[in-house]
Amino acid sequence: MPLIYLDYELRRDYISKNLCINRNRPELKCDGKCYLAKRLAEAHERDQQEAERNFIFQLCETLADPIGHNLSFITETAGSEISNSTETPYQSPLYDRNAVTGIFRPPHTA
Repeated sequence: MPLIYLDYELRRDYISKNLCINRNRPELKCDGKCYLAKRLAEAHERDQQEAERNFIFQLCETLADPIGHNLSFITETAGSEISNSTETPYQSPLYDRNAVTGIFRPPHTA
C-alpha cells in the first residue's frame, strides 16, 4: 500500500493528465484520485485473495494431518538418493485391523 501512495505522489501530474478518468472534467478537481482509489482497491482485493489462499492451504494441511504427525514416508537425502524413512507411518486410532479381518474371511468348507 505505501508503494502505491508513493507512486501516486511521484507521478501525480502524469496520472492526472493521462490516466485520470475525470481528466476531461477539471471542475471535479480529481487530480488522479480516482486512479489512486482504483489501484488501492485492486491491491486490497489481491491481499484478500492471497489471505484466502493461505487460509485454505493451512486448512488443507491441518485436515490432512490433524494430530501433527509427520506423514512423510520417503525423504530425500543430500545426495538426491531416495531412501526409506525410519519414522513409523501414521495409522489412525480409529482403524482396527482385527475388525476388518474378522468380517472378511474365507468361507468354511464342510
